[in-house]
Amino acid sequence: MGRLRSCDNTMKIITAKTAGFCYGVGRIISAAQNELKKSSRVYTLGPVIHNKRVVNELAEKGIIPVNSIAELNNKQNGTVIIRSHGVPPEI
Repeated sequence: MGRLRSCDNTMKIITAKTAGFCYGVGRIISAAQNELKKSSRVYTLGPVIHNKRVVNELAEKGIIPVNSIAELNNKQNGTVIIRSHGVPPEI
């Protein structure tokens, strides 16, 4: 939707009823939160989505992003989620 301007130069912003995460992002966040209910720790290989604020909020809840498999060696046991962008076959 484009910007709407009135005569007094103010902008009106209209938010759609379905504004929010796309299906894939909503699905991975929901899956990670559900996994956290089963496991004491959940790690994501890389940030689960490209939204730092949301990634930080998830980390506060216990869904921790790691940058490599090697980094997991220093962590407590838990579940690892591979983000939707995938990883190379060797990983």
